[in-house]
Amino acid sequence: MLDHPDVEKHGFQYVDWLFDGDDIVFLSRTAYDDKQGGANNNHDANFLTFHRIDNFREKKILALDNIKSK
Repeated sequence: MLDHPDVEKHGFQYVDWLFDGDDIVFLSRTAYDDKQGGANNNHDANFLTFHRIDNFREKKILALDNIKSK
């Protein structure tokens, strides 16, 4: 569901999720780019990110553009 082509410095781990009506909401410990140069590696997360998949039951294939990040 979440990915980045650079797996050395980017990672999405320890996801926790729940159903919210017709949506799935989830948190991810995330290693990603930032203004300070990004995470040291894919495991040393520098963000905790929140995501929502609207109306997940209606989707046949989940694409990144269907996921809202905050």
